[in-house]
Amino acid sequence: MAEQNFPVEGPVTVHILEVRGDLEVVGWAEGRVSVVADEDEMPDAAWREGALTLRGGDDVTVYVPQGTNVEIERVAGDLDATNVGVLGVSQAMGDVEIHNAGTVAFGQIAGDCGLRNTGAVEGGQVRGDFEAHRVGDLNVGQLMGDAEIHQAGSVRLQAIMGDLEIHEAADVVAAQVMGDAEIEAVVGNVNLEATRGDVAITGATNVRLNSVNGDLSVADARGPVEVRHVNGDARLHGLAADQTHSVHTDGDVALGIGPGPLRLNLRAHGSIRWDRSLGLVVENGTRRQLVGRLGEGGGEITASAHGDAVVYMAGDDRGRRGRTRWAVVGAGAPGMPPVPPVPPVPPAPPMPTFTSMWGGANQRTVSASPEEREAILKLLSERKISAEQAARLLDALGG
Repeated sequence: MAEQNFPVEGPVTVHILEVRGDLEVVGWAEGRVSVVADEDEMPDAAWREGALTLRGGDDVTVYVPQGTNVEIERVAGDLDATNVGVLGVSQAMGDVEIHNAGTVAFGQIAGDCGLRNTGAVEGGQVRGDFEAHRVGDLNVGQLMGDAEIHQAGSVRLQAIMGDLEIHEAADVVAAQVMGDAEIEAVVGNVNLEATRGDVAITGATNVRLNSVNGDLSVADARGPVEVRHVNGDARLHGLAADQTHSVHTDGDVALGIGPGPLRLNLRAHGSIRWDRSLGLVVENGTRRQLVGRLGEGGGEITASAHGDAVVYMAGDDRGRRGRTRWAVVGAGAPGMPPVPPVPPVPPAPPMPTFTSMWGGANQRTVSASPEEREAILKLLSERKISAEQAARLLDALGG
């Protein structure tokens, strides 16, 4: 290995225009810049007015005074940077690891990217996975893999093609998440425009979600919750009673609420159940709607579901109290009473016979007597025979 040293006095900036292999930049306590590489792969170096410019080399290690500002145009391999000041990376074709840096800006990273203990981060695209621990404000355009963020300032993400996981942040805004999103311990607001997978948010102030293609869980939100559309099931737990909340889902909805005061306006195409121990005063309970209140004043929850809906006491597991503690509307329309059997039609009385006055082949019957007429009409009036049957009898008797 060969080494080039450049003594420095005062602040210095290092420009690295191109490295054909891997690049490592390390901040140290020495008052000089040291470039280490194979002897036949040593980059060209130029010093001018407090700035050192390096170009070329295969695998290169550059030692700089701690806090030195470093600008990197292109690295064909991996990049590791530690204990530097402001760091700018236009293009890295491999993986990138940055530890203990000031502000960080990058254009395109073809591999994975890991950040730890940095200031604010501005980024364009990461084609691999992205991971950040203890960073300042984070603003990245496109993450092609999964993203995992721990302890950050304001997080602004344009598009995440994989899953998103955030633990502790000032606030979160993401335009598109193609996978699942898990977000917890956010001091401010969470705003997600479109998420293709499931979403779980715990501990935020305001929550605003435009479209969730999977299932949704929101717990312990300190401010209002607005969910425009959920394709799956939705569970909102520990909602602030003094705020206004709304959720609309194509699946089932479960609302875990406290003692109030608040108003509830709930619609569902399936059944609607609520825990009697809530003390909910029902103002309107129909097959598909429940309007009620807990106390006077407070906030309001508006929810609609194409499936079933349940309202339970926050802090209790749904259904743990048993069915006897639940009130139900929308259990289905009452069944039709059984149709009574049709009584059998009484048999028609036998037709009266009359004796002919003459025997022989040319026999004819006599005309109906007044008594016979009266008997036929009586049967008709008592509805024991029909009018048609009465007419046939009279015709048969010649009457």
